[in-house]
Amino acid sequence: MDGLDDARRHPWEDWPPVDRPGPVVRGVVSLAGRTLTLYDSECQLISLELWSTMLVLNLTLPVRSLREHRQPWTAWDDQGTQYAGGANAGAGSPELFVARVTFSPGPPAGARRITLAVEGRTLAVDLPGPGS
Repeated sequence: MDGLDDARRHPWEDWPPVDRPGPVVRGVVSLAGRTLTLYDSECQLISLELWSTMLVLNLTLPVRSLREHRQPWTAWDDQGTQYAGGANAGAGSPELFVARVTFSPGPPAGARRITLAVEGRTLAVDLPGPGS
């Protein structure tokens, strides 16, 4: 190649690597109606996504609390798995921000309860059993 063709290639053209599978969603636990007080604000919990390689907590944060939302999340389950808090992302309007907080790894098959923690607050989430 003359270099020009290489420059025209999109950096994601060879992604994902073909030798490993991508994440698979295994379930979603609704958290609708549950709240958590963070940074002197009531946050609405939306859901916990259960993936083969991660967990994703979806919740709302008042826009005014975004500057204060800097503490890392931690998590553990009833099988002893410790989850590393990862990236936070989201989008919103002038009144409300919908956040996605990721954790890894994905939950093991036998896990029945996951506890998420931030700012001295904890949130216990019961997971669906086999065949649910």
